[in-house]
Amino acid sequence: MQRRIGTVTLVIVGVALIAGTLAFQMFSRAPAFERMTNDFAKNVTPATVAALRADVAKLQAAGTELQTTGIPALARLLKMTPAQFAAFAQQQFPTLAASVQQIPQTAAGFDKQLGVIAAQDAHLRSAVAIPAKSISTTAVPWLILAAGVVIAGLGMARARITSMVAVAVGALVIIGVFAFSLPSKTSDADALNKAMKPYFNQQQIDASSRSITSLNALSDELGGKVLNAISAAQHVPVSQLIGPFASQFPALASALTSLPQATDRANALAATFERNLANYNKVAPFHFESATWVLLAAGLLVMIGGALPLLVSDEKDSSEHGQRWFRRAAAA
Repeated sequence: MQRRIGTVTLVIVGVALIAGTLAFQMFSRAPAFERMTNDFAKNVTPATVAALRADVAKLQAAGTELQTTGIPALARLLKMTPAQFAAFAQQQFPTLAASVQQIPQTAAGFDKQLGVIAAQDAHLRSAVAIPAKSISTTAVPWLILAAGVVIAGLGMARARITSMVAVAVGALVIIGVFAFSLPSKTSDADALNKAMKPYFNQQQIDASSRSITSLNALSDELGGKVLNAISAAQHVPVSQLIGPFASQFPALASALTSLPQATDRANALAATFERNLANYNKVAPFHFESATWVLLAAGLLVMIGGALPLLVSDEKDSSEHGQRWFRRAAAA
C-alpha cells in the first residue's frame, strides 16, 4: 500500500509540474520577464534616474519661480496689471498660462514615478538574476518541465533504485530553490511588478509624452512670442533681452536651457515603458513567489514519494531476516 502511495505521489507531482508549466504559460512568460528586466536594467540605471531627478528639481524650481515672481515680473515688463496680463496671456500665450498650473503637477508626477523606480532598483537587480546571473530566465520552464517528466517516469518505474533516485531528485529541487535564493528573488520580482503597475499603462505613457511636449511648447513660446511682446513693450531688441531675461528668471532659464537633454532622457524612459508594455501585461498576473513555494512543496513530496517504497522494502527485508533467524534457531 505504501509503495503504491509513493509511486502515485511521484506520478501526480510529475504530471502537475508538466501541466502547471504549460497552464501558466511559462514558456511565454519567462522570455517576456527576461526581456523586460534586462531592458530596464540596461536603460534605467541609477545614473539615469539621478539625472532625471535633477531635471525634475530644475522644473520644480522653474514652476515655483514662475508662480511667485515670474508672472508678476512679466506683467510689469509688458506694462500691465496682473489681472490684465492674466487675461492677455490666456489669448496670446496659452501655453504659458496653462503652464503655471501644469508645471507643478508635471514635476510632482515625474518625481513620484522616479522615486518609485529608484526604490525598486534593488528589486530589479535581484529579479534580473532569476534563477542566476549566468542562467537565462528562459531556462526555468524547461528545467521544471524536465523535472516533471523525470519525476513522473520514476513514479511509473518499479525498481528500488528509482525510489532512491526520486529521493535524490526531490532533495535536489529543494536545495536548488535555496541555493539560487529563489524565495527572495521571486519575492523581489513580485514587489517590482506591483510597484510598477501604475506606470505600465498606455494612458500614463501618453500623459508623460504630452507633458514633455507641453514643456517644449512653453520653451518655444517664451523664446518667441513672449520675448517679442516684451521687446515691443520695452522698445528693446530681442537680442538685448535674452541676457537680462536669464538673470531675472534664473530657475526658469536653467530649466529651459537643459530642456533638450531632459526631453531626450524623459522620452527614453517613456519609450522603455512603452516597448515593455506587452511584456509587463504578460507577466503581471503571475505570482513568482507562490510558484517558488509550490516548487519547494513538490520537491518535498517527491522525497516522500520516493522514500515510502524504500521504507516498505526495508521493513519487509527486516521481517524476512527475523523469520530466517528464528527458523535457524529452532532447527538448532
